[in-house]
Amino acid sequence: MTSLLPRLRAEVDETKRYLLLIAWLNKKFEKLNLGRIVITGGFAVEIYTGRTYRTMDVDIIVDGSLAAKVIEGLLSKFSEKIGRGYLPKYESLDVKSIDIVSNSYIRKAKPIKIIIDDYYAYLEPPEELIVTYLSGWKFWRSTEDRDKAMWLYIVWRDRLDEEYLVQRVAEEKVMDKLNELRRLSEKLR
Repeated sequence: MTSLLPRLRAEVDETKRYLLLIAWLNKKFEKLNLGRIVITGGFAVEIYTGRTYRTMDVDIIVDGSLAAKVIEGLLSKFSEKIGRGYLPKYESLDVKSIDIVSNSYIRKAKPIKIIIDDYYAYLEPPEELIVTYLSGWKFWRSTEDRDKAMWLYIVWRDRLDEEYLVQRVAEEKVMDKLNELRRLSEKLR
């Protein structure tokens, strides 16, 4: 970790600082066959939208129960525990908490591998995120989830696997919200 700190301090882009940390951890975990880290939730949306959408936490899935225990132990050494998350005490990382939301990646689509300098991490695919947020919009009336789905859809609409997206929204019974999202996004073109 001490070898990474100077790079984190030198990085001016807040999103990239957290990406570097997660990717550094992920590479170490995979090298030791402990598991992998998948970025999900609002931080994945922040990355996919080029920071158009901003979040206050970094939601991660630590795929592997041993890996989850290791990362909790590591984070507890340099972070304050807040709810299910950890707020790092290092100045370059003290803006967003790191929340371990699951220790098992169960989505149907494989996570997307991204390279960050010499490291790599995984992102939950945008189609899966859109489905999740359409569900939140429909079943919990969450306008924040609607907005995240909207930003993802607008930014990624020409690169989405439309067939897969339609299949997944049908499975989750949110086709009505996908259609509404499409209508809303057309108004913004």
